[in-house]
Amino acid sequence: MYWDTDSVLAPVDLGKATGIDASSQSVAVRINDNESPETLQAVGWQLASPDLAFLWECDGDCNLLASWSATDLNDTIQHCSDFWLIRQAHDVNDNDWIISIADANPGGPADFRAVILFPDQDCQVCCLADLDCDGDVGVKDLLILLGAWGPCPAPPAPCDADLDCDGTVGVLDLLILLGEWGPCGAAIAATPPQNIQDCMDRFSADPEDELALIKCLETVS
Repeated sequence: MYWDTDSVLAPVDLGKATGIDASSQSVAVRINDNESPETLQAVGWQLASPDLAFLWECDGDCNLLASWSATDLNDTIQHCSDFWLIRQAHDVNDNDWIISIADANPGGPADFRAVILFPDQDCQVCCLADLDCDGDVGVKDLLILLGAWGPCPAPPAPCDADLDCDGTVGVLDLLILLGEWGPCGAAIAATPPQNIQDCMDRFSADPEDELALIKCLETVS
């Protein structure tokens, strides 16, 4: 529940927020930035089998259920997320960093790990197959992939060179790397944009090139 003690309204049942299964019980344990309701966030989990970690966000009057949305944190993590199951979220700070408990071996014997989730803008995010994160897929990335050839470490866990997320570095990963060869974003740029989302994806790869974004939007409009 979200309860504003300065409000005459009844507490808000976050278990009925958009994005969460209202038929299941839920637990919210921490909330951030009480002085700025437009950025208000709460974390917790839905009592399920297994538990699923959730982030609640308020956009507007937080005393109204319509202002709240709920997001399964498993839908927000990056590449190869199938290797992890974010079970419970226990804290969130004013920079949107979230402390959670994750299972590194979903479907098998539980292997619980402490994890910190943070927004993309707080870290260096590399394009697919750019294993050394230098902005280019090339010989160094190929050598890293070949050096990691074979099964990923047990228990099942993602390894950077496992580009198709199947738990093994092999031929399919090599083909993906070769298909991405060259500067990051080059493969996307070579393909004509199909819609506005294509243009936005390209702009996110190079946010400084606003002119290219305008030309791309003109192409699909």
